[in-house]
Amino acid sequence: MWTGEGADPGPQAGIHNEKAGQSQREAAFWHAADVMGLSDDVPRCELLFLDGKPVACMEFLGGSYDSLENLREPDHGKMIRVLEEYRDRGRIHQWAVLDAVLGNVDRHFGNVLIDEDGTVKLIDHGSTFAGKGFDPAGDKATFLPCYLRYRTPVIKDLHEMTSEDRMRKLELAPQDKRPMLRTWLDGIDEASLRVVIAGYGINPEPSIARLRDLKGSSEPVDIAVCRFWAET
Repeated sequence: MWTGEGADPGPQAGIHNEKAGQSQREAAFWHAADVMGLSDDVPRCELLFLDGKPVACMEFLGGSYDSLENLREPDHGKMIRVLEEYRDRGRIHQWAVLDAVLGNVDRHFGNVLIDEDGTVKLIDHGSTFAGKGFDPAGDKATFLPCYLRYRTPVIKDLHEMTSEDRMRKLELAPQDKRPMLRTWLDGIDEASLRVVIAGYGINPEPSIARLRDLKGSSEPVDIAVCRFWAET
């Protein structure tokens, strides 16, 4: 599937700190996810140039995938079962780190796909790499990742809640997966991540700073990343 530049990034806090286009962001996201060991959960994307213009060339997923947005009302139970399996593996909190580090303002239910076998793919990364102004808990235009709140998919006034109430809406990892999450997080190579992001003309420093903040937390990774998303 081919995508051009499309619409400009939206009004979310920090998204306009970065001047790279959507195609660069799409390709950089997949390659950064690859550095972080999560590229299997994202359709592969490469950056090509057609007539001198950058174009994102993405893996075609086929018709067996549907979005959580389309699934959550007719079959909320399936969505819970699938995401519960990913939670039990610690995977949704790895996604939460990925989206936090790479400044994703747009992880709503329409941007997560599930196929008939329960395989999940994260899509639509043209609104990533928000800069220093990224403020997911305080910015009403930024989505708190849907996979962290899959049990209660319709939450009114989420951004009007206190930080404590938002934290209670988010899922935590099984305790026996916390050592794995810490080992994984600490093992992310900052130098490689910086090189990959910068290679697409994107300022890597906000992402590296967020990664270092999460690595430096004394809390379990799942709690630390939920606090990142929930607390102002």
